[in-house]
Amino acid sequence: MRQIGYTFLGLLLVFGAGIAQPADDWTLKSPASNPGATSLHGLCYIGGDCVLFFGGSTSAGVIDATWVYDLSANSWSNRNPDPKPGARNAHALAYVGSDQAVLFGGLNSGGVGLDDTFEYDYGSNTWTAIPAATKPSARSATAMAYIGGSKALLYGGLVGTNRNDETWLYDAAANSWTQLNPIAKPPALIWHDLAYIGDDQVLLFGGNSSSGHSDQTWLFDLSANTWTQKAFGSHPTPRISHKMAYIGDDQVLLFGGNDGTLDDETWVYDLSANLWVQDPNAVKPAARKELGLAETSLDGSRYLVLFGGMTATDYNQETWTFGGGDYSLPVELESFVAQAGDGKILLTWRTQSEIDCAGYHIYRGTAKDGDRQRLNSQLIPAAGTSTEPRDYSFIDRRVTNGLTYFYFLQDQDYNGLTVWHGPVEATPMATPNTQIPESFAMHPNFPNPFNPGTWLSYDLPTESEVELAVYSLLGTRVRLLVQGVQSADSHRIYWNGLDDRGAELPTGVYLVQLKTPTERQMQRVTLIK
Repeated sequence: MRQIGYTFLGLLLVFGAGIAQPADDWTLKSPASNPGATSLHGLCYIGGDCVLFFGGSTSAGVIDATWVYDLSANSWSNRNPDPKPGARNAHALAYVGSDQAVLFGGLNSGGVGLDDTFEYDYGSNTWTAIPAATKPSARSATAMAYIGGSKALLYGGLVGTNRNDETWLYDAAANSWTQLNPIAKPPALIWHDLAYIGDDQVLLFGGNSSSGHSDQTWLFDLSANTWTQKAFGSHPTPRISHKMAYIGDDQVLLFGGNDGTLDDETWVYDLSANLWVQDPNAVKPAARKELGLAETSLDGSRYLVLFGGMTATDYNQETWTFGGGDYSLPVELESFVAQAGDGKILLTWRTQSEIDCAGYHIYRGTAKDGDRQRLNSQLIPAAGTSTEPRDYSFIDRRVTNGLTYFYFLQDQDYNGLTVWHGPVEATPMATPNTQIPESFAMHPNFPNPFNPGTWLSYDLPTESEVELAVYSLLGTRVRLLVQGVQSADSHRIYWNGLDDRGAELPTGVYLVQLKTPTERQMQRVTLIK
C-alpha cells in the first residue's frame, strides 16, 4: 500500500511468522437498491451520516430523482419529494448546514443551461425554489462546496460556450447570492471541483481552461476573500470530471477523472503540510469520471461515499465508501524552520509522530521551484515508530551571506520511499558584533512597513529555549518562526509575510513575540500589500 513520492503507511498485523499487508481504504457496498447507473449527478453531505443524490444522466436520459444514502444502515432511499427541481445534469449541489443543501444550474434534457436555485430540507423532504434578483448566470460544469455556517462557494463553469472565472457565495440564512471579487483567482474553468477543507476555506483542483487540462491547486479563504495558488511537489496529473471531498483534519480526498484516459487514483491533500499524497489501494473503484463523492460528517470523520460515474464501458451504479483502512501519514510534521546566521543556516524540525521512519534528507535550492541539491551524505536517523514529539536539526555552513536559499525536508521509510516537506527559506547575513550580547533584547524590524518580508533581530545573552512567533491583533498565532534551543548570540530571522500554511497574510499590523523561559518582548510590525 505504498507509492513512491508521497506515502501512506498502514497498520502492520502479524499472523504467525508473516506480516499482513496494510488494509485497503475503499470498500464496495451492496445496498438492496440504489439510484441506478448514473453520471453527472450531484452528491453532497446532508446531515447525520447521510448523503443526498439528485439528478444526472442515465442511458434513458436526464433524470430528476432525489435519493438519500444512510451510511450506518447501508441503504439508499428514494425520497420522491413533490414539487422538485426539473431534470438536469452537470449541476452543482452543496451542503449549507442544518440538514439542508443548495442546488444550482446545470443542463436540462434539451441541453439548455439553467440558472435556478433550490434548497432541499432533509427533515421535511422538501425542495424549495429560491428566487434571487442577483445570482450567477446560467451555467453547467461548475463546482460548488460548503464553506462553513450556512454558506456555499461556487466557482467557474460553462456559460453559453465560454468558460467562466466568477466566484459566488450563497448564504442559505439570507437566501441570497453575492458575487465576490478577489484580486487573484484561478483561470476560467469547467469540469473542475471544489471541496470544503475546514474553517471557512475550500480547495480547488484541476478542470479545463483555455490552456487545456489543469493540475493547479488553489485555496479560497472566505474571511480574507482571497484565492491562493498552492505550491507542492508530487500531485495529481492534469484532469477533468474528478471529484473531491473533505475527510477531516484540513484534508481533502480526490478520486478519478479523465487525464487523457479514465483514472482510478486516490489522492489526499493536506493543507497544513501543503502536500498531495497518493494512497494506493489494491481494492478500489474502477477508473471513472463524472462520479459523485461526498462526506458523511464534517466533524473529522474520514468516511466518504462514492456513487456512480462513467466507466470505460458504461454508466455505473456502484456504492463505495472510503475509510477505516490504513489512512495515516508516516510522519506528522509540526514545524520545519530555517534560521539564518553569519555564514550558516540552522534547520530545525519537530515531528508529532512517526511510523516506520528510517530518517531524513535535507535538500537545498536557490529557487523555490528550481533544482535541489542534497546536503547530507548519510541519512539523518529518525525514531522509527514513535507517538512522542521528536526534535531534529541540521546546520548548513556551505552558504554565502546575502543569498537566499530554499530548503526541503524529505522523510524516508524503511522501504526507501519518501515524502517531501517545505520549502522554507533563509538568507544568511554577516553579524557586525561578534561579542556575546550582555542582555536580552529585541530590535526593531527592518524594513517596517514591509512587503513582502522583513528582518527580525534579537540578542540572547545565554543559551535559551526560544519561541519567536507572529500574532494577529486579536491574539491568534499566524506564524511560528523559531521554536527550539538557540545559542548565546545576536540572531537575525527573515519573515516572508506568510502564515503557517504558506498563505499570504493580508495588509495589517501584526505582533511579533520573542519568548524565553525568563524573558518576553513584543513589537508591532506592519505588512503592506
